[in-house]
Amino acid sequence: MDNRHSSVTAADGPVEWHTRTRDKYRMVYSEQQRKGLERAYEQNKFISIKTKMKMAKELNLSDRQVKIWFQNRRAKERRQKNKESEDYRENHIPPSEDSTLDSSSGNDVGNSLPTVNVGVTEPPSCSLGLIYL
Repeated sequence: MDNRHSSVTAADGPVEWHTRTRDKYRMVYSEQQRKGLERAYEQNKFISIKTKMKMAKELNLSDRQVKIWFQNRRAKERRQKNKESEDYRENHIPPSEDSTLDSSSGNDVGNSLPTVNVGVTEPPSCSLGLIYL
């Protein structure tokens, strides 16, 4: 038998599955438990103590399991949002000026600014007729 999986069985079949990860067992939630937790999460991302205890009883879980499931679900949502932001930036934001350097010579190949001579004595020409002093 595979040591990574064990199950508790009842007369009508498997009740719950546990997966071995290092020194701890991870509970694999049933579809009914996942749906119940997801429904509650859609209503509020942070669970109250009263709701946590009620859900734990209804879903046959400990209040600690419910609390940790909510923490993990919020973390999953943050990861998904960060990935979406990263994907958007990669596909919609132009590359930064650092990427305009020619990799072989290190010379700037784009986004160059005009050269300014610092010691120029004559005033720049102006089409508005202003006089520079």
